[in-house]
Amino acid sequence: MRMRTTAEPQDRSGPETERTAKDDLLSSLDSQIMRHQREISVVTGVLAVLGVGAIVLGLSRVSPFLKILSPF
Repeated sequence: MRMRTTAEPQDRSGPETERTAKDDLLSSLDSQIMRHQREISVVTGVLAVLGVGAIVLGLSRVSPFLKILSPF
């Protein structure tokens, strides 16, 4: 069962100003991401390689099949 309530009209300047500020912030972030897209990709790739290396190093200490990969 639904109840109907009446809402008071909101001030139009508040939400519009807030929405415009959010749009400006998102637009600014988007332009910065697009400008630095290559650098972001390189850093992401380096982190992926380091992550895979850490996984292999961790497994090489545990798995007898990967003992040959362990530098220690």
